[in-house]
Amino acid sequence: MDLISMIGIGALVVANIGTTIVLFTWSVSHASQDSRETKRILEAIQTEMKDFHGRLCDIEARNSTRSK
Repeated sequence: MDLISMIGIGALVVANIGTTIVLFTWSVSHASQDSRETKRILEAIQTEMKDFHGRLCDIEARNSTRSK
């Protein structure tokens, strides 16, 4: 192989490694962002469930005093 072919192959290898590293770091940071968003959504759902349970207990308490 001549020098030009070796330089071309070397550049291709470096470009592939660089692309792989950049895409890996991007995907890790994106996954971390999604994880934080999912955690916020789950916390909001938990808050809504607690609020709903409290309102349901109030309704049951009112209905139990009416029926007695």
